Amino acid sequence: MILEPMSTPARASALACVTALVTIASQVLVHRIVSAKLINNYAFLVISLTMLGFAASGVALTRLLPRVLRNLGDAMNLCAALFALSSLGVSALFYRADTGAFWVATRGEFTVGFLRCLPLALLYALPFAFAGLILGALLSARELPARRIYFWDLLGSSCGALAVLPAISILGVETSLAAACGVLVLAALALTPPHGRGARLGAAAALLAVAAALTFQPLVFDLRYPAGSMLAGTRTPGSGMVLEHVAWDPISRIEHAVAQSCLMGLCEPVIDVRDHRPKGRSLIAQTVQDLFAVAHVLTPHEPGAPTGDCERKEQGQGAVTHHQQHKADRVQ
Repeated sequence: MILEPMSTPARASALACVTALVTIASQVLVHRIVSAKLINNYAFLVISLTMLGFAASGVALTRLLPRVLRNLGDAMNLCAALFALSSLGVSALFYRADTGAFWVATRGEFTVGFLRCLPLALLYALPFAFAGLILGALLSARELPARRIYFWDLLGSSCGALAVLPAISILGVETSLAAACGVLVLAALALTPPHGRGARLGAAAALLAVAAALTFQPLVFDLRYPAGSMLAGTRTPGSGMVLEHVAWDPISRIEHAVAQSCLMGLCEPVIDVRDHRPKGRSLIAQTVQDLFAVAHVLTPHEPGAPTGDCERKEQGQGAVTHHQQHKADRVQ
């Protein structure tokens, strides 16, 4: 088989590097989304979903590989577009999904909640399947040097794992996910230009979806909090709770909610979790701080000793002002 100029080893290696970078970064971003929406015990399903997506792509390539290699440019662009569309579409659906009550009292309620969330989590295997198709096709082509492509694959994964930490702190999870999708689509267009009309339309649709996600981010990523949680009242009209500030870091999503009476100066917030990090810090310093924060969470602690994750979760979920208690204290 004669390779087209678009599929030369240099271009194929560059595409493998970008795809691996976006894939590992998206895996971390999806982990943060699932962790913010559900409890942390469910978040590690993301690793299994990544492997499930790669396994599905391997099964598909056993039948589709000759056709993919004959139209490599169109196939790469179509897979990149489907990766972007599925990542953004599944995330928008997952943000709005009803995951049940925040607290469960029995094992049966826990099982029902898990079964309700499982189909939603399985949808996240779709984007990783399309990423696996790109990498699998490049590694399976006999005309391309597998060792060289695999080297750039590993290098891209390493860069993605490092770049995603400061991206979360600076841009947030939602913007980082949309940007990662846009990078993959543009890289596929530049390195493997499509010839077919379907691939071009797919790439255009993906870029429009990325632009919509960046422009209308609050509308696309409209997080629905679990019923019974303290932040669920921010979505209930007449509850008096207002979500005033949202911030991301590599460990947690931090929400600051206050009562409307506090906004009028009738009480003071109990906990203020605004982002007080000094502005103008270098990217290297922020990245080092994020790495130490993640390492602190993963380090074993003595029984009963609070971990960084527990402390941040207490801040993130305990930032609701109990204005009635304040009024009672003032009356006393």
